[in-house]
Amino acid sequence: MKTIRSIPLLSLTFCLQAAALGSPGPEDLSPLDIRAAVDAAALQRDLPAAERLAKETMRERSGDPLFGELMLALIEGLRSSEFDGHEEYALSYRLVRETLRAGKPLQVETQVKLVLYLNADRTTPGTRSGQPWIEQRRGDSRLWVEAWKRLDSAIEPDWDAEDLPSLKVAPPGGGPAGVAPESVKDPEQRAQYEAAIEANRRKAQRYRTQLKLRRLKDRFLPQVEKQLIAVYSQLPHDLEELEGLIEKSAPDADARHRILSAVRRATGQEESGN
Repeated sequence: MKTIRSIPLLSLTFCLQAAALGSPGPEDLSPLDIRAAVDAAALQRDLPAAERLAKETMRERSGDPLFGELMLALIEGLRSSEFDGHEEYALSYRLVRETLRAGKPLQVETQVKLVLYLNADRTTPGTRSGQPWIEQRRGDSRLWVEAWKRLDSAIEPDWDAEDLPSLKVAPPGGGPAGVAPESVKDPEQRAQYEAAIEANRRKAQRYRTQLKLRRLKDRFLPQVEKQLIAVYSQLPHDLEELEGLIEKSAPDADARHRILSAVRRATGQEESGN
């Protein structure tokens, strides 16, 4: 069973006001505020309030650098809360697709996390048939592969996990590491020290980013394989479409082979000699 986070009374009151129709829009809300607003709406079993908040966020914050993070927080709230009728799943699917197709800049991590909510296991029963299902499968699979390709391209192959940044940088000419640049009297040495501090800061940022992306890939790759195998193993079979989708865009040759082999086995289309 899904759980709803505990929200302080003041925060709950604020979030309900923010989500209510006719109240101030979400132009000043942070991702944490958005998440709390959805949690508050869930406590009231008020899915329309959450949907209004989503529409306002899409309208008012689409040009915001935090747009992706705001929508992700909203979708995470819908998936971890419980409304009457479980209609929050259909809403969350729609919001994921709208966010990914809005053409707005998204951080790689945000794009991947959004796509992970398009999992086949949560597809509404009875929707996997006819032309709408064919188009949904094709469109969702493209979103999965686009995220896969972008994640892979963001991972730098020459990154060395053993090459750690320094905890503190020592000034040139001696002295304790980590002292303020102002304490270095010589202007040339001070400039060198400031440059070294900045270089180490960038190195630490790169290290954190690359480590995070690799961990995200470890989580994502099994899921994208599972997703593509699941949806293309269902009727109507279309191995040719899947091949065209992943042969051009999926970056991992071994994963492509595993996906195609699994779908061929599931659909009785194994190549002779395999």
